[in-house]
Amino acid sequence: MTDAAYFCPLSHEGVLAVRGPDAAKFLQGQLTCNLAYIGEHTSSLGARCTPKGRMQSSFRIVQDGDGYLLAMATELLPPQLENLSKYAAFSKSRLSDESERWNRFGLSGADEVLASLGLDLPQAPDSVARQEGLLAIRLSDGRTELWAHQAPDKCVSSCRHASCRCRWSIGCSPRYVPVSGRSLVPRPSCSYRK
Repeated sequence: MTDAAYFCPLSHEGVLAVRGPDAAKFLQGQLTCNLAYIGEHTSSLGARCTPKGRMQSSFRIVQDGDGYLLAMATELLPPQLENLSKYAAFSKSRLSDESERWNRFGLSGADEVLASLGLDLPQAPDSVARQEGLLAIRLSDGRTELWAHQAPDKCVSSCRHASCRCRWSIGCSPRYVPVSGRSLVPRPSCSYRK
């Protein structure tokens, strides 16, 4: 039996948006990752720490328009938004919760489906491909995150593509995502590359 492609909704995470002309400058001083490495075709894992170095949140960050999107655990988003807003007041940056604007899915074995959506995603970890309101991010283990901007039906219907036999992944937990339907692999924590 061959492994079928499948997807898992990433509803346990929310999306924090930081936008504006000073978004990169503002975030560079707040996060562990270097925004110089993040662009139209690359993303990164990152963290936000206290001045003593204790991690407050971990996230995946991706560039979007005039700013950045940070996907993090839903329960961490409100306190991070509130805390970051104190410092954003001194820059030309706007912060908002864009969780309702994005439908996000974890995909495995779905490169054919991505190609049918016009997403030519390179195999390199943290690669990003974009097409008509869709954003695909390659993870370090070859799986993919698919972000659909206000259009979940396009994503779900494509995942029912006959040649990939996609199905809902039962029991997908917030910290671990099934790989090939046989084992669980933890998600890497963050990037400290500056």
